[in-house]
Amino acid sequence: MQRTLGVTYKTAWRIGHQIRDLMGKVDSFQVLKGHIEIDETYFGGYRPRSEGGKDAKTIIMGMKKRGGRIETKIIPDVKTATLRPIVLESIEKGATVSTDELAAYSLLKGDGYFHGAVDHSRKEWVWTDRITGVRHSTNSASAELRQGLTGQATSSP
Repeated sequence: MQRTLGVTYKTAWRIGHQIRDLMGKVDSFQVLKGHIEIDETYFGGYRPRSEGGKDAKTIIMGMKKRGGRIETKIIPDVKTATLRPIVLESIEKGATVSTDELAAYSLLKGDGYFHGAVDHSRKEWVWTDRITGVRHSTNSASAELRQGLTGQATSSP
């Protein structure tokens, strides 16, 4: 683990013990219910376009229950064919799902989910459905995911 991660022996030992400890605490998988935020992030530091840009990074999808736990998956791309099976197996039908404007999430309404999306291209970070009063945002899932990966807190816009 030390060579793979490029860290000191002490750090690798601690990471290994933390992983074992957390694996021991995990209950069996349970689907997410209620209000779920979904977002994806590209992880891997700065890469110029000449070195592959986003294509050279790892894509991580985070699904967070409001006020609850977060499920993460490493995914190869952000296409509907990739995201749909993950959403169907991880989130209970009939749940309220908040995402960003990514076209791949258009699958949600047809599959029995109540879907609301924020449109970041219009500088929209929170959207409230005027009929139901449900507040949609995805920044909580993204921030918690990034903080868990980097160990640093980030502020949302």
